[in-house]
Amino acid sequence: MKKCLILLFSVILLHADVTKQTYTKLVMMGGMMTSEMSITTELRAAMKADDEVNEGKALFGFRTKHMATITRLDKDLTWQVHHDKKSYTESPVALTQNSNQSMGGSPPQLDTNRYKLVKSEFRVNKLDSTKTINGFSCTAYLATWANVVLNTETKEQATTVMTLREWTTPETDVLKQAKSEEEAYSKAYLVKLGVGVNADQSQTMGMQYMTMMGMNQKQLSDRLSGFGPEMAKIQGYPIVTEIRWESITDTAKTPKPQETPSEALGSSIAKAIGTAPAEPESPNSLLFSSYTEVKSVNVGPTADKDYEVPEGYRKVSK
Repeated sequence: MKKCLILLFSVILLHADVTKQTYTKLVMMGGMMTSEMSITTELRAAMKADDEVNEGKALFGFRTKHMATITRLDKDLTWQVHHDKKSYTESPVALTQNSNQSMGGSPPQLDTNRYKLVKSEFRVNKLDSTKTINGFSCTAYLATWANVVLNTETKEQATTVMTLREWTTPETDVLKQAKSEEEAYSKAYLVKLGVGVNADQSQTMGMQYMTMMGMNQKQLSDRLSGFGPEMAKIQGYPIVTEIRWESITDTAKTPKPQETPSEALGSSIAKAIGTAPAEPESPNSLLFSSYTEVKSVNVGPTADKDYEVPEGYRKVSK
């Protein structure tokens, strides 16, 4: 009887839907623009629905909105649903911008003929820190990505650094199934987009902001393809992901000729992992930061209606 129950449970897991609840906070322009989102994501094979309550602060005050993004790879359609207005827009998947870029707009792009990436270094380290987050027993990892960009006209160099701190938990049967479903959907999504960058890595490290450094899509794809061995050090299912993209302009922090970018940014890394006291930072140094926390992950049936536009909503043009 016990073996039958285990077999039945395994069969259910093979075909179950996934529901994940997350909290995300995005900060740009030195804190001038912030956005806090509570998101419920439902996933079923080639269908995905993100229901989002967003509270944002911009130059002209706060705003709260309730929206959903429904992606139907089986129909090659994405619906942006605005619950507050009881309306929606429709577009092919390949033409849809990332629904979670709720701050709006695209990051500024540098002239790639004028700016050149001359040095890039990526490292991942497992930390000794452990803690329980939302009932998940977690271990911390720290990744750093330091880049030096050359202005070919002025010969000046600028250093940007990404610090990624991720708290992961051991993968249970439920988490393994959730991860498998998420990865399968991501691969199918990328096929629709015709993009060669791993979707999870792209979202995890805030890749949409790499254009600030004059890195085009091909360069980004080539760069990420070499991250495999380092990223493989991160084990488990991610529960908390913290990202900071910063521009290092202080001459005291500019790498010396014999130093690598990571060595020159040692104090920043120590600060990120809590081994050095935080120092006041210039708001202008922060390009982008995000904090994402998984509140819960469940495997089980989801409602058919969640993957459709609600009845009575009117279709509008973008």
